[in-house]
Amino acid sequence: MAAYTKLRILSTAPPLVPAATTLKFALLAAMLALAGLQGCGGSAQPPRPSAESEDPDNVLWGFADKGVRLELSASKDLNAYESKAHSLLICVYQLDKRDAFDPLAGTQDGLETLLQCAPFDKSVKSSVRIFLQPGENAVHALDRAEGAQFVGIACGFYESTPAQSVRLFQIQPKKTESGHLFWKSTIYSAGALDLSLHLGANAVAEKDAGRQSPDGKDAESKKADGKGAGSGGNQSKMPDIESPGPGGNDGKSAAGGKANAGTESI
Repeated sequence: MAAYTKLRILSTAPPLVPAATTLKFALLAAMLALAGLQGCGGSAQPPRPSAESEDPDNVLWGFADKGVRLELSASKDLNAYESKAHSLLICVYQLDKRDAFDPLAGTQDGLETLLQCAPFDKSVKSSVRIFLQPGENAVHALDRAEGAQFVGIACGFYESTPAQSVRLFQIQPKKTESGHLFWKSTIYSAGALDLSLHLGANAVAEKDAGRQSPDGKDAESKKADGKGAGSGGNQSKMPDIESPGPGGNDGKSAAGGKANAGTESI
């Protein structure tokens, strides 16, 4: 009877081989599940290409490599405060519409939001942070984000108003005409934006005349006197932020985090 009981106890112990097999199946199932998740949402979708149209309102604005070009020139007294020049934070936004940008561009609180260089609305397709030094000339070629038709600029001057610090530009469709007389046709496609801006002591202005304004009309060249997008308000006095600067510059920027050379995508 004792021998029978001992054999019975041994026979109830779980076999080692099935347990190892179960572990293998569990690992395989986990790997398949992970692969399924990656297939559903883990890989980024390729950007859509642009598509032409006979109607400028029906142009498909896809991704464009280096579709936004910014030529920036800074005066030697850039972002002047207490008789000293400082580096300047510039936030560049690409948007598919301007509805959410316009209210922010008209108030001091809105300007502070724009100077976060972060998406503030679903209309923001891209945001980039640029730091400019006194006397610097720089060119930044940015990819045009998918769906972007507007480019907004917000500058973190120490003493300025939204009207002096904010600009909004519309990327106009490219117009192509072919044929003659009755066989003439017009095709519109997604265009590019080439901006030349001058940054002064407390304002941003377009350098060249004849560039397109947001309403599609040619805008005259503006001096760095604060005329432009946005409305007046209290003067902006932003906190000192350390930023690397060249000799003769104390390296403080008007707003934002620590400065990095070049541009920084958000």
